[in-house]
Amino acid sequence: MPDRGTPESVDELAAFASEAEGSQPAVAPAPLRGPRDGSPLAPMPIKDERVSAVIHTVQAVADRVDVLSIRVNATTQRLTRWIIGLAVVTGLLVLALLAQAYLWLTVAVAGR
Repeated sequence: MPDRGTPESVDELAAFASEAEGSQPAVAPAPLRGPRDGSPLAPMPIKDERVSAVIHTVQAVADRVDVLSIRVNATTQRLTRWIIGLAVVTGLLVLALLAQAYLWLTVAVAGR
């Protein structure tokens, strides 16, 4: 088991050259293969329009996650209110049944 207290000496991200420095984009270290045949696929550099499309896609997914979390929060609050309301109604019903049982017992005792 590796020792978790010792940090690794080589940073894998620092080993790749930055694209901002004008160098070639990093490619996969092993040749990529096609889905069914054994032919290697040529690595393709990421173009600007693809980067902006990926950024827009990620922003759209983040917006959907925000909307979903807001809906989940609102639904949780509504369910909490319903549960509290049902607990109050159940408690009142139990108190009414206890009061009725107490009244029947006092009437039965008084009728003897």
